[in-house]
Amino acid sequence: MSKNNTTQKDEIVLLGDRVLIKLLDKVDYTKTSSGLIVAASAQDQVERGTVVAIGLGRATEYGNFIYPTVRPGDTVIFSSFAKTPVLHNGETMYIVTEPNIVAIIK
Repeated sequence: MSKNNTTQKDEIVLLGDRVLIKLLDKVDYTKTSSGLIVAASAQDQVERGTVVAIGLGRATEYGNFIYPTVRPGDTVIFSSFAKTPVLHNGETMYIVTEPNIVAIIK
């Protein structure tokens, strides 16, 4: 899988409902505020990260605008199959669409 490279001077402007996420270290399990525990065996399918930046949102087919639910600084669980890797300022980060974020960890 090739990585999209940016230089230190580049700014990433996310379009639509895309979210830039910095991956956190994997742990044996993840526990959400509601008590949901995601086992280590399931972490091959989901990953945990911190939201770095968000897009402006997206328009529905009826013209209504949906703003992002997540905010920069949120810790989230997202599908590992739906990510686009980018190398930004020497760090690997991932771009995902907001519907592929399954939970916010509080």
